[in-house]
Amino acid sequence: LAESDVDYYFFLAGENAATVGEYQLNITEHPIPSNDVCESAIELKKFPSSIMSGSLVGATPDFDGADAQTCVSNIDTRGVWYKVEGRGAVIKLEYQLKTVGLGNSKVVIFKGLCDNLVCWNSIEGEDHYYNENDVVSYEFLAGNGEIFWILLSGEHWYTVGQYDLKMREHAVPENDSCDEAILFQAASNQQYSDKSTTVGATPDFDESSSVVLSSSCIANWYSRGVWYRFEGNGAIVRIEYQLNSVAGGDSDLSVFTGDCANPTCIANVKGADGYYGVNEVAVHDMVAERGESYYILLAGELFTAAGEYSFSVTEYEIPQNDDCKNASVIESFPFSQRGTTIGATPDFDLFDDRCGGGLDSRGIWYMFTGNDKVTTVSFSMPNLAYGTSSQLSLFSGSCNKLKCEADFGGLDKVSFHAANGVNYWLLLSGTEFWAYGDFDLHVSQFEPPSNDSCESSIPMTAPFTGNNDLTGATPDFGGDDTTCGNGWSGAWYSFTGDGKAYMLSLNTVVTDYYFQCEINIFRGSCDELTCVSTFLGSGSNAAVSSDPLLTTSGVKYWVHIAANVVSYDSLPFQISLVQVE
Repeated sequence: LAESDVDYYFFLAGENAATVGEYQLNITEHPIPSNDVCESAIELKKFPSSIMSGSLVGATPDFDGADAQTCVSNIDTRGVWYKVEGRGAVIKLEYQLKTVGLGNSKVVIFKGLCDNLVCWNSIEGEDHYYNENDVVSYEFLAGNGEIFWILLSGEHWYTVGQYDLKMREHAVPENDSCDEAILFQAASNQQYSDKSTTVGATPDFDESSSVVLSSSCIANWYSRGVWYRFEGNGAIVRIEYQLNSVAGGDSDLSVFTGDCANPTCIANVKGADGYYGVNEVAVHDMVAERGESYYILLAGELFTAAGEYSFSVTEYEIPQNDDCKNASVIESFPFSQRGTTIGATPDFDLFDDRCGGGLDSRGIWYMFTGNDKVTTVSFSMPNLAYGTSSQLSLFSGSCNKLKCEADFGGLDKVSFHAANGVNYWLLLSGTEFWAYGDFDLHVSQFEPPSNDSCESSIPMTAPFTGNNDLTGATPDFGGDDTTCGNGWSGAWYSFTGDGKAYMLSLNTVVTDYYFQCEINIFRGSCDELTCVSTFLGSGSNAAVSSDPLLTTSGVKYWVHIAANVVSYDSLPFQISLVQVE
């Protein structure tokens, strides 16, 4: 930089006395660009679609040591100036300095006045030793009436050359604010969908907004998005949002209730940044309460997370048997049905007996009347979300006064004794709101063994061997007897003592699960049994034998054969009675 009115002297020589000869000297004075200083910045009132080109070669340094700004890396750098007055829209700036190997290109944006500039932001375009510098691409919101001073320069004094500049103002979407949200109506088993862009969207909240300060929904108050709204019908809706921001940051789906003046955030779901492609889909399922207005904000994690998006809202049909009073009645067995819980709504609140599951678990109902038989229920939901499981709950009573009979949790198959004349209610659901999907249900009943009760015992005379099956055996001691055995359901045999010793043996057929079986020996009468002894065996082919029993002549002995298997289609066994010396 040749300062004005300063004389400069050039001494031309060689390395040593021998380095002499003819020489050529060229001195070129570069013209100073018209926009070399802030005060002469070129004001851009319209943004042409074509590229504006220029040169930094004649530009002079813009700052000295006294007024160097925090975003100016080198006070010797030199650049040119542009001025923009905001109109409440997002502006995209693209700047490329066509130097090779001379240092990074640099854009610095200031606010304020030329004699009192305040650094607002700075962005660099990386230098490449074998190619032109990267394009600096930056988007910012130019608030209505705000003045921005843009300095285009390089990293060093010598980082100068030809440059290209392109600036464009994005159109503001029609649904840029909550008050301008696009209204749509959700309809049963139908989907609303839309595709557009968030590129021209402006930030929705300011830094001091109560929504920002009190809500986890707003990751960054400066993020920008578009709005939709709908009114709930009391059904489950699924909201899906996919943003194509390509490494700009996660997509951000937020749902609010209330009104635009005082919105209340009820949900926030993110779609992970795709880096090399579109972001993952942000998905949210919820109960849209009847008559409630819902506001949906589609945004990005950061201001840079903007682009084209796809959006859909699906309202699922509520199953006919969504609640207890509309339960599907099972009138005959076996019963099989395939269905889905996807449209089911939550069944309980804090004041109800949930009988397993969560407060917001949602399921469907079945009902049948017991007939004093063992009932087996098979229930599976094969495609549940990771970390969730199915939930099978059994109730008795009436819908306005349900009694939890059993919380079977995520068991695929269960068996229980359905008492005669009692109404039973099956609730098929998941462990939480997100546990839903297609299911298979099978309900069957088994006839009890002919010797299911003490009164119908099969008499034995040694030597005796008999084959039978415990499938369908009903409880014998009210499900809780600790005086002789474990109170499991079983089958009955009897024999009369003659003063000799006898041994009983029980063998079960090999199964694919571990279980326990037992022999319980009583004396007395069926209505007043007295425990003599009990013997327990276990395994996948459980077997057990009694100790020798010295009988009393003329006394009748009752033998109870039982197992703790709660879910089985068949459990055959063999019992034998032999005399021992």
